Amino acid sequence: MNTMNIRQALQEKREEEVIVAFVNWLNTWDSRRWEIVERPNPPDAILRSGTTFTWIEHTNIFRNDEEARDQMSHRTPGEQPYTHPGQSIYLRDTFGEAFSDRLHCKLTLLSYEPVHRKFGRGILLLDERDPLFDARTLEDIRERAVAYAEWSPKGGLGFYSTVYLHYFNKDKWRFEFKKLVVFQEN
Repeated sequence: MNTMNIRQALQEKREEEVIVAFVNWLNTWDSRRWEIVERPNPPDAILRSGTTFTWIEHTNIFRNDEEARDQMSHRTPGEQPYTHPGQSIYLRDTFGEAFSDRLHCKLTLLSYEPVHRKFGRGILLLDERDPLFDARTLEDIRERAVAYAEWSPKGGLGFYSTVYLHYFNKDKWRFEFKKLVVFQEN
């Protein structure tokens, strides 16, 4: 297996782990009991609770492409480790900008129209991959998500109902999920 296939397999494994953890977390407070019934890609998962369906699109957010390459090269067996120069990691707002760009991109992609037609509005699950992520970063991106919802109350093309964040809480030393924004009905 070449390194690109290994990298893809690692990314898919991480994606599946995050989605399974999210569904388990969702089931702890939602009165419905959700289960993953399909992984079509796209979207990344179809969920069912009784006769109700929804879908999840998962995406990673890195500070920039160089940081993504750095993290993935060190995790991929057989791939030459790459270390980026590091200048951008110290720019405080670059993760917030990457978040805003990724959010807008996902909310305005027409490729989700067929799944939206079939199952209704879905869930966008953003996975932070920033080594400097902290409470201040969380507040910044929450504010950016709220501002986006004020600017676009339906959430771009209206394919998503809710945006959640998967992040590492350094104070509690564990991964957590946070609801960032709920969009208005179409």
